[in-house]
Amino acid sequence: MNGIKTTELPKKSDIRGRLSFFENEAQIPFKIRSISWFDAFSLKNLWEAHALLKSWQFIVVLSGSLELKTHDGKKENGFVLNRPDMGICIPPNIWINYENSSQGTIILIVSENSSSEESRIKDFNEFKKNALS
Repeated sequence: MNGIKTTELPKKSDIRGRLSFFENEAQIPFKIRSISWFDAFSLKNLWEAHALLKSWQFIVVLSGSLELKTHDGKKENGFVLNRPDMGICIPPNIWINYENSSQGTIILIVSENSSSEESRIKDFNEFKKNALS
């Protein structure tokens, strides 16, 4: 669906635990310019569904789980994110909605550009109109 891709991240394990990682332009197709992380309760109350017009995003659930719904203006897809060694890469102009997070969920979002309000659409009908034009 329009460049959305799940990516299994490299991982290394030893007696101390498991290390997962990603690098600029290795596991993700862009240079990282912005990093954010949120816990599920903040997402549930404050983080709205949206589309970024000019920025790729890579999303990893560090702890817990959530459902991520994406829409390209024609079709909706759903993904369950529940492993810290699995991420999802989302290109610009894809609608994203976070749903059904478990208690204690923490997500990490890295993006190609800063996610300023000017580059974010928060109205699904406006998004669909732009996506289909």
